[in-house]
Amino acid sequence: SGDWSSDVCSSDLRSHWKFNESKYAEARDEKARNSGTLLALPVVGEDKAWHSGLFGNAVHLDGEDGRVNFGALQLDGNLTFSLWVKPDDNTTSAGEMELLSKRGIATMNHFRLFKRDGNGSLGLQFFPDGNASDTQIVFFEEEVLQDGNWTHLAFSYDNRMGTIRLYA
Repeated sequence: SGDWSSDVCSSDLRSHWKFNESKYAEARDEKARNSGTLLALPVVGEDKAWHSGLFGNAVHLDGEDGRVNFGALQLDGNLTFSLWVKPDDNTTSAGEMELLSKRGIATMNHFRLFKRDGNGSLGLQFFPDGNASDTQIVFFEEEVLQDGNWTHLAFSYDNRMGTIRLYA
């Protein structure tokens, strides 16, 4: 009951990004712990990355090098990420596209959620040890992403059981 946003923020979440900004380069963390910075994306003017979203505003990623950097976001133990995705027209038939990741630095590789090549199906690559050496890959064979439609995605990792789950 009450405002959904305040209910979410009063829970045990470490971070909560609404991506509801409308200008400038900050993606504010509602918990004030891990705000992100838009990189390689325009943040002011007619072509800015901030667009109308499903719940207020959203950030429009260019599918190339535009991204939101959250710096040294600490991930340990159990974790869950949840996000809404709306592919542009002619996006699901294009090549593989990264949707969300924390990787690229040795010992800080954690996961990579991606749209698979040529369709709207998903893949999740997970590195339990923080390195690329020990990888778990989960595929969602069904084509869940559709051009122009919002889709809710989530994945969770249970550290005790060593299991990862992908939801769409």
